[in-house]
Amino acid sequence: MYMKTQYGAHIQVLISHRSQCEELRSTMSKRTQDEVSAELVYQMGEKLEAQKIQEAEDAMYAKLWEADMMAKVYHGFYVFFFSC
Repeated sequence: MYMKTQYGAHIQVLISHRSQCEELRSTMSKRTQDEVSAELVYQMGEKLEAQKIQEAEDAMYAKLWEADMMAKVYHGFYVFFFSC
């Protein structure tokens, strides 16, 4: 009888432990999911910022290229016009 009672108590402890492990696993899984989501949001923000910087650089170089081309055209016109 003592063995059955001890065995039954041991089973109850295992069931309680398993339940607590499942709760902990669920909590840890939720925490990990939240951390991953936060990291993805951060990475998306970083990517968006990098895109904005790249677009600003591209616009700046386009303006520089256009100014250079205009200077070359002006210089060519000036040389042609005044060399005649």
